[in-house]
Order: sequence, then C-alpha cells, then structure tokens
Amino acid sequence: MSIEAVLWIPLFTFFILLVTDVSNVYLKQSEAMRILQDGNRALSVSPLLTPAAAQSAITQKLALKVKGATVSTGITGKTIVTTATLPLKSMTMTSALPFLGSSVMTLSTRHMVEY
Repeated sequence: MSIEAVLWIPLFTFFILLVTDVSNVYLKQSEAMRILQDGNRALSVSPLLTPAAAQSAITQKLALKVKGATVSTGITGKTIVTTATLPLKSMTMTSALPFLGSSVMTLSTRHMVEY
C-alpha cells in the first residue's frame, strides 16, 4: 500500500457516506409526501373526518419516518392544505453532513375537497 491510499481512502469513505445521507434525505422526503397526500385524500373524501383528526393521523404516521416533524392541516375554501416541517438532521443516517445543524425541509400539499 502506498502513501496515496492514506489520503484517498478517507476521501472515498466520506463521499460514500455523503451519497448515503443525501439518498436517505430524498427517500424520507418521498415517504413524507406520500403520507401527506394520503392524509389529504382521506380528509377529502370523508366529511366525518375533521382537519384536526387528519392532522393527528398524519403526525402519527410521519413520526414513524422522521423524528421531530411538525404538521399543520387546514381547509381553505374548497382546498385542503397540509404543511409539514421536517428537521434534516433526523433524515440522515450518518453525520457526514455536519453543516445541516438545525436546517429544516418544508413540504406542502394541496388537495381539492370532494364532498
């Protein structure tokens, strides 16, 4: 083994950890969007479900995927609007992205009321 390996192996390891963390953030984002859309859809077709009940259900399902997520759901006119705030730090697997700090990702979905 040469001296170059001592320099390149940590760089490649960091790159692999970086790719893993970024991939996991995109995976968690896609799962969170699906949960938000499913909650909006359930509220859209059921007049018995209230926005508070939908918000509670979305929060419970989202807590299993992303720790520390906050959700708000409301009906504006004939449109259901759900917004979730997800801490990026809890969406990564390793700490290869130390600059994230307290950064958050905000997701918002809209769905027409069907009842």
